[in-house]
This record gives sequence, C-alpha cells and structure tokens, in this order.
Amino acid sequence: YTETKGKTDDVMQSSESSTGVTNSITDRKESIRQGVTVLSENLEEAVHHKVDPWTAVQAYNFGKAYIDYVADNGGVNTVELANAYSKDVVAPSLGNTSGKTYTYYQPVAMYYGGGKLYTNGGNIYYAKEVQFNLFLMRMFSRL
Repeated sequence: YTETKGKTDDVMQSSESSTGVTNSITDRKESIRQGVTVLSENLEEAVHHKVDPWTAVQAYNFGKAYIDYVADNGGVNTVELANAYSKDVVAPSLGNTSGKTYTYYQPVAMYYGGGKLYTNGGNIYYAKEVQFNLFLMRMFSRL
C-alpha cells in the first residue's frame, strides 16, 4: 500500500530490485513475490546485524546497505539517521552532489521533518509511512 496504493501493476515497486529497471515488472503477483522476497531478505539481515526491524523496512526503499549503516550508527532506524544516509550516501550516488532538496507533501513526511527530501535520495520517511499505514489498516479492520 505504501508504494503505489495498488494503482500500478508493479504494486510493490519491486522492479528495480529484480531487473534494475523501474516498472519492468508488469504482473502484480510477480511484483508482490519480488517485494516480499526483498523484504524477507532485509529482515534476515536486520536480525543478523542486530538492528531493529524498521531498519529492514527503510532498507526496502534505500537498499540493503542501509542495514550495515544503521548497525554502525546505533542499531535503530530514525528519521535523522535516514536523512543523513540519504544526504551522504544515496543522493550523491545518484548524482545529487549539491544537496539539492524538494518538498514531499505527504502528511507523515510533513509531521516528521517538514517534508524535505534530497533529490535522488530516496524517501527518508518510508518506514514511518509504513508504520502509519499499518496503524490505519489495523484501525479500519476493527470497524
């Protein structure tokens, strides 16, 4: 739900982890299979590195190397740590060496950091968005 709200065939936006190309998966079942595989691998790595499970969720957005980064920097995913990783690792690796930012107008992002994201830096609020969506799903499933 956090990725696409179910509005595309690559519902879990898992193409890049499979083929390296965005939107190359055009089958919903394949997208879910690939996305669950990546998340499962991330969770196993999180256990191995003794970091919190939300690090594995954030690594779904940033890539598995984020798990090592968190392990070396306190062992717990935070927006502040994700921001530093985005600024210092992800954005520069994808061409943003100037620190250019933009505003991401999403409620969770606005609450946790004013919505600032680094261009080409991934989504530092990703794990928080998943937490919020999980809360909403639990709340509405009880109605």
